[in-house]
Amino acid sequence: MSKLPGDATNEDWIACTGMTYEEYVAPLVKELQDKGLISVHHDRPELFRDRFNELVRNRGEDLHTLCAEFYTDDLYSRINALELGQVEVVRAATGAIGAEIIAERVDDSRWSEIIKCSFPGLQLALDRFGTGLSILDHGFGRGVTGLLIALILPRAKVVLYDFDSPTRRVLQRAVSRMPAFKNVRFIYIDPSYDGSMLQVLQDRMFHYVTSTDVMEHIPDPLQEVQQLSKLMFLKGVARFSVYFNGDQERDPSHLKENEEVYNYSETGWVDDCKIAGGFELVEEASRWNDVFSKEREV
Repeated sequence: MSKLPGDATNEDWIACTGMTYEEYVAPLVKELQDKGLISVHHDRPELFRDRFNELVRNRGEDLHTLCAEFYTDDLYSRINALELGQVEVVRAATGAIGAEIIAERVDDSRWSEIIKCSFPGLQLALDRFGTGLSILDHGFGRGVTGLLIALILPRAKVVLYDFDSPTRRVLQRAVSRMPAFKNVRFIYIDPSYDGSMLQVLQDRMFHYVTSTDVMEHIPDPLQEVQQLSKLMFLKGVARFSVYFNGDQERDPSHLKENEEVYNYSETGWVDDCKIAGGFELVEEASRWNDVFSKEREV
């Protein structure tokens, strides 16, 4: 795959971590080798289980603080870096299709298919509000969803929202100098901040909210749903991809409290989202991947 002009270099990694990319991920590479693990993606829980359990012991039931510390922990940032797999983080996040879009090699006839397959509910938001959407990628992680949407919809304004980390700062440095992403803004939440997401996002309003594999990691997902709804226009569209499927034993960051509440029932989760967010379900894109329309204020 060809390089993307402006993508991250080791100068960016040194600026954000004090190390080259290879130096930054080296401890994890060694741990994988020493433990005979297959890959950072396949064995991710084994890499951070000890750290997560240590935080649990130190923090007891203070889940909000625990999760904030865990997701800003340097180990988690290194895991994200190794999952990206290369110095050039924008290319890793957006893949071949991102490179094609930036090079203007995507035929117009492909847009509807790309949107339908990759971003459930986005076409409904486009039909309702046009291409100048305000979009929130809630818990953007490695930037895969939000950055691709920003490329596909250059008239949209896309906010990438998550905890801060060195790896995400590398991504931000690269994105900030690439003209194709002039419609992207990064907003980080300080783990020590006691205020709400509504205050952090400074009264912004969104037509489309996408949240991928986030809710299972936070202490009160329905409160998060309610706050997201308050940030949405009426008739706005929200897509939640969650993972309440009994995976807590394999992945300790999937909070057991959430698994017990929803009892691995997608129907229960959907019904609670409808109440918390003033939503109606409009599409079941796949298992645990649902699209909602905001029909009333909460």
